[in-house]
Amino acid sequence: FSPNTVSSYTGVTSNESDNAYASDNIRVPFDDRDDQVTYSFGSQFSGIPSGSTINGIEVNIEGNMTGRDIRVYLYNGTTSMGYKNANLTANEGYITLGSSTDDWSGSNWSATDFTTNNNFKLQLDAQSGGGTAYVDHVQVRVHYTIPATAPTVTTNTPATSITNTSASAGGNVTADGGATVTARGIDVSTSNSFSTFTSYPAASGGTGSFSVNLTGLVQNTTYYYRAYATNSQGTSYGSNGTFNTRTTPAITNYTGTYDGNSHGITVGNTTAVVDF
Repeated sequence: FSPNTVSSYTGVTSNESDNAYASDNIRVPFDDRDDQVTYSFGSQFSGIPSGSTINGIEVNIEGNMTGRDIRVYLYNGTTSMGYKNANLTANEGYITLGSSTDDWSGSNWSATDFTTNNNFKLQLDAQSGGGTAYVDHVQVRVHYTIPATAPTVTTNTPATSITNTSASAGGNVTADGGATVTARGIDVSTSNSFSTFTSYPAASGGTGSFSVNLTGLVQNTTYYYRAYATNSQGTSYGSNGTFNTRTTPAITNYTGTYDGNSHGITVGNTTAVVDF
């Protein structure tokens, strides 16, 4: 099955009292124009996410016939959504009706039409003819597309290459949410609530890791940063990180008379030997 496919495989339940259930190799006969079999679904399709788009429905029928065919109806509650003729043959085998792009009705199904218990029904209806059709099993496959969501992104910590006025930070877009990630980058703010912030976009969109240079910062300042990623469904953010820009040490100019000796002057973490 494709990733977004749910199927149900079942024996056939008959409305006739003498054919209450059919398991493997115990076939339900359809030898009269009024013979019908109806099967209701619900929990079998609980894996279809809410909001999914229903793309198509496949019905596989195992059986055969001599002189009488079967018509397959799909129901949304009490409303018929369309039918197809099985066109069984004299040799027992599988017949596939519908496809991954055929919803039988030209109408819009919703995910809840399949997940609501006993709402989605399949009916096998004997057609005119002088012979008998036999059905053993029916398999239903519902093909759907999961609704797109905003991307999933994480923030890489800690920030690196921190200077007085710049730093480097990045993130990782781990999922695109089913839609193309058109923008990603890093937001930077002096407030951990990001009430105001500056965005530093990455060079390109898409998924995976990225890194950007944060420039134009103020020395000796605490900054907060977070990764972001945007697609057609919205923008998501990673967790907050923080860093402090460095401070440029103050340098005092000294004047005086050279006494013939060498003296050490420490500026920051560096000691210089000068003569004065």
